[in-house]
Amino acid sequence: TGTWEKPVTGGTWTHNEDGTWSFATTRRFVSTWGCIANSYAGGKPDWFYFDGNGKMVTGWQWLPWKGVTRCYFFNPVSDGRQGACQLGGMTYDGFTVDETGAWTVNGVVQVKN
Repeated sequence: TGTWEKPVTGGTWTHNEDGTWSFATTRRFVSTWGCIANSYAGGKPDWFYFDGNGKMVTGWQWLPWKGVTRCYFFNPVSDGRQGACQLGGMTYDGFTVDETGAWTVNGVVQVKN
């Protein structure tokens, strides 16, 4: 799935008939995170999440990370970084996320049991 130090490169993005995107290298990315060198953003690595059908998610999503379910924001805008997880700062709709992309309230990561 790649890391910041070594993001996945050389894969293929597929624009699906329903308007969603999928990504594959020698395997399809399904129900997983992927740190991918984003060719649409000048090769900068971004974190993406692919659902159980292999489709890149956008918007707010409750997802597992290291055994804990947290809420993450993925860029919904088709601007070269669509689907990228926002890492740190304030989202366009006024919520804050930490450096891992997790939604925070007053500095506390919000989790779902």
